[in-house]
Amino acid sequence: MRITLDDGTIHITPSIKRASGHADVPLSREELWAKFDDCAQFGKVKPELARALFDRMQAIDAMKSVADIPTF
Repeated sequence: MRITLDDGTIHITPSIKRASGHADVPLSREELWAKFDDCAQFGKVKPELARALFDRMQAIDAMKSVADIPTF
């Protein structure tokens, strides 16, 4: 993006090839939690359940059974 201000100053942002969250530019754990929490709040999920679900899903590859995923 290129922006020219009234005083003639030009600001140019670096080009972005992949959006944040793409496999090449993954979200940090904190960013992923913020996004997950926002969706959970929209769905009226209790905060403690949202956090438990998020934490469990972060370790899904270590689960022996889907029964380990908390339910609503």
